[in-house]
Amino acid sequence: MKECLKNTIQLITRIFILPVYFVYLVNSALFGKERAFPGFSQFLAQFPGLTGIYLRREFYRLVLNNCARDCVIGYGSIFAHHEVSLGAKVSIGSYCCFGAVKIAEGTQIASRVSIISGLHQHQRNDQQELCEGQFIPVSIGKQVWIGEGAIIARDVGDYSNIAAGAVVLKPVASNSTAVGNPAKTISN
Repeated sequence: MKECLKNTIQLITRIFILPVYFVYLVNSALFGKERAFPGFSQFLAQFPGLTGIYLRREFYRLVLNNCARDCVIGYGSIFAHHEVSLGAKVSIGSYCCFGAVKIAEGTQIASRVSIISGLHQHQRNDQQELCEGQFIPVSIGKQVWIGEGAIIARDVGDYSNIAAGAVVLKPVASNSTAVGNPAKTISN
């Protein structure tokens, strides 16, 4: 009964999100995905509660590389790029900001976490002016816990923990815990 109700709600939500998806497709055709996508992510981040979770999930299931039908994306959380993959049972807290990222199944992310697309997004040219650099997708392994306010710029292995407030500038091996700023890895 519970599964039937969830499927019905997902179907109703999909119907409600289709006009937004159509507008997104038009904007993508006119301006390109990279320019169109962030505005839709910001718009959908504003819907509170369970309704918002369902609306975000259904939109992202249509536009991201992968978005599992049981993931949870909290209020105020946005994606800067559409090159995102969210595995089964991924849970993302409120007010998170993500670049290009692949998050494996079962990972839980607290609120106010940032996962940026590598360490070289902004560089300087010969005149020392800022210019666009490289956007490198970050991979978060399965069953990872990421604490409140962490900033992650490198890959995190399976079954790892990232402490609240940690700033991850080096890859974190599987079965490890990263703490501090910059984060230092300790074994579990």
